Amino acid sequence: MKNIEFCSSAQEAARGVKAIVILTEWAEFKKINYAKLDVSQRLIMDFRNILRRNPPKGYEYICLGKR
Repeated sequence: MKNIEFCSSAQEAARGVKAIVILTEWAEFKKINYAKLDVSQRLIMDFRNILRRNPPKGYEYICLGKR
């Protein structure tokens, strides 16, 4: 595939991003240590509400989608 960058970890994928967008309900996204991510703006948009019950501290958290 062209124009796709693969990363070996969540830390690598989030480095310098302005927002984290969650579009899947995969359990591995619940297990990420969001406090350790090096993001330029602390914003999470969760379209599957997987973090709704325990949103990461220090982030602006927006949940959308099924409840």
